[in-house]
Amino acid sequence: MKLSETLRFSLAIITRKPGRAIIVFCSIMIGTAAMLLFLSFANGLEQAVLTPILGRSSPTTLIISPNYRSLDFLTGGTKITNQVVEEIHQTTGVQKVDRQLSLGFPNSLRMSLFGIEITSDVPVFGVDENITNGDENYIPVAISPYLIDLFNSSFAESLPGASRLSPETVLHRHLTLIFGKSSFFSVEVGNNETREKAAEVTTLSTRVPPVGISIPMSIALEINQSFGKTAPSEAVFQQLFVETKTVDDISGVKTAIETMGFSARSFEELGEEVRLLANTIRVILFFAAAIILIIAFFALFALISIIIIEYQKNIGILRALGASRQTIVQIFLFFAVILTFAGILGGMFLSYGSSLIIERVLKNTLPDLLFLAGDFFPFSYRLVGEVGFGVLVAALLFAYFPVRSATKREILALLWR
Repeated sequence: MKLSETLRFSLAIITRKPGRAIIVFCSIMIGTAAMLLFLSFANGLEQAVLTPILGRSSPTTLIISPNYRSLDFLTGGTKITNQVVEEIHQTTGVQKVDRQLSLGFPNSLRMSLFGIEITSDVPVFGVDENITNGDENYIPVAISPYLIDLFNSSFAESLPGASRLSPETVLHRHLTLIFGKSSFFSVEVGNNETREKAAEVTTLSTRVPPVGISIPMSIALEINQSFGKTAPSEAVFQQLFVETKTVDDISGVKTAIETMGFSARSFEELGEEVRLLANTIRVILFFAAAIILIIAFFALFALISIIIIEYQKNIGILRALGASRQTIVQIFLFFAVILTFAGILGGMFLSYGSSLIIERVLKNTLPDLLFLAGDFFPFSYRLVGEVGFGVLVAALLFAYFPVRSATKREILALLWR
């Protein structure tokens, strides 16, 4: 039988009762769209997190923190103290050690921006970096540019009288730091000293957490002693940024620090951990979409099984007229390919259209956030090709088994109903 005749028989099966075929088509379309949406979102999420990490990375920088994979930190065995900082600084190949201090007591931040009072419990960090000094009556403060984005998306578009901020309008603005007090838990610690300190934003830095601030380490240690009752010599640091002299020194310094019982990671290794987390999310989303597709494939399996029963005598007649088993298989596989290919194309258009709508909603809700993905659903030809090919192969496997069982029957058994 010619290929054109085989295709004509396949189309006749579809057009005879199109309602059933439409149901299978819609199932495959929805499953394909879900697979493309979920996997592309996982790719966008990975890039959104990786870009800021790798963007601030340095091939000669290590991030040092307590080894949380062991239980030693619970007993104080891996605390980063001044003695540890000095030992690391004396390690061969180390050029500079930056400390990051988390104040050891509840505290809150009050900020007034364009008449809007913002009060929240946030971590206040001291980091060894070049924070520009301002007015001597104010504590110089560094903030993350991401904090400006958070304000613009959360307040500037919703509160009356609020204006959008820019780095230029934020610099040299004043805010109030409330030390020894938690605005959320209503807890007060420390002595009776004045808890409110006037501060001035003098520097923008990506080293500062998005929801925190940074003050000079010397001032942070003094405040920690005043309200947290911790002497500067007894301060415990959250993490360190260790700068080595050359890239070749990274391996030796990393080994030495890990021998001391601490975790030492490069920005690249931190990126690998993010990739591992992203891959875990990708697998979860893949199986969620796969469940939808499996339901669609079983619908295809059931439809072909029903059609084979209905066309059993027709199959027997074709076999009696000389059609081979292979020809019968081709007719039904062409039927499956037409439905599946149409479903894949429909899924591609559905997923792309849905991604545009969702992305527009997200960007209107969260405008200009630098730490969010520029493209929430980064479709690629490779992703679309892999998903389309995988769906087609899986559908053909589900379609082949009922057809194969039917072609094994003898001609008389097919004709005798």
